Amino acid sequence: MSPPQANRRPTVTGIALALGGVVLALAAALAWLLLSDASDVPPSSMPVAQVAETASPPAEHAAVPSPAATPPGPAASPPCPHQHLEVTSAGGRVQTTCVSVTQTSQSGSVRTYRVEPEGVSRWALRVRVVEGRVIGVRLSAPPGAPGAPPQAYGCMRDDCARMSLGPPDAHGVRRLASQQLPLRALPAAPASAPLAASVPRAPPEAWAGALRLTALLETPPDRQTALACPTSSLGVVDSGGPVVDFCPLGGAGFEVADDGRLRYRFDDLEGRHLVIGMATDGSIDTITLGELGCAMPACGGVTTSSPGGDAEHPGAQRTFAFSGTTLRASGPSGRSAALNGSVVMPPQDP
Repeated sequence: MSPPQANRRPTVTGIALALGGVVLALAAALAWLLLSDASDVPPSSMPVAQVAETASPPAEHAAVPSPAATPPGPAASPPCPHQHLEVTSAGGRVQTTCVSVTQTSQSGSVRTYRVEPEGVSRWALRVRVVEGRVIGVRLSAPPGAPGAPPQAYGCMRDDCARMSLGPPDAHGVRRLASQQLPLRALPAAPASAPLAASVPRAPPEAWAGALRLTALLETPPDRQTALACPTSSLGVVDSGGPVVDFCPLGGAGFEVADDGRLRYRFDDLEGRHLVIGMATDGSIDTITLGELGCAMPACGGVTTSSPGGDAEHPGAQRTFAFSGTTLRASGPSGRSAALNGSVVMPPQDP
């Protein structure tokens, strides 16, 4: 009976091997299907581990800087239609405010440039200048709350050294510029309050909580400002391009030299000086304007007259008229200027 048992063992083994082969084939087919369709499986049906690897980190774990650790920086400049100011608070916060075109007014030797707030802006600026030097700045705004006093910050005289008025360009436009100019809190006072003749520098404690002003404003050309010179003026056409109005406002006076020559001097609102020298025979001898000058016979196109036939009196009213009179620099710069117009010296005491 042993032979039949021996014959059945290979059959069982063969069946086991066949079943194992089927299982392996099915496993291989299933693996192939999974690999071929992996790219088409939606994220929601992916295994949890795979979703965790491909998804973005939660918002609460994102590296977001703390607002307190972020240094204050300048606000984005609004699309101002004309000009703007940058006002920095004591805490470092920068506010950009829109302002109008620059307006000019004149009172004696003091010229005031002002800009007004535009849109939702609140700050207005007044800058006072004497002979081209800034002597006063006032930045003001309406009260922050009902019943509160207006806000006003400013500087005077030497404390305003960080603001300057530049020379005119080819079109007569100047730049009124400041970079982080400190402005301290001012007591309540009207913007038109007169300036004292002498103002000491503010003590250090007065600058606690000061604002800082950064500005680059354009001023209207002198000749477009009707009240810049209420009397006759002299147009100076510089070879460098700018056209300047020399406004003497009545002249500065005259002097008689030891040899009998006369020198008439005119000072204008910007600190320039025009000096006209006359020979003993009453003819014009020399003309100087700053570093520019001429001497006869090179001083062409200039005449002088005195009403009432009193020309020999040194203190008599005298008019000097210029038509293309050319003044030149004595150095190698080659700079020159042409004078057109007239200046009048009013009657002077002898």
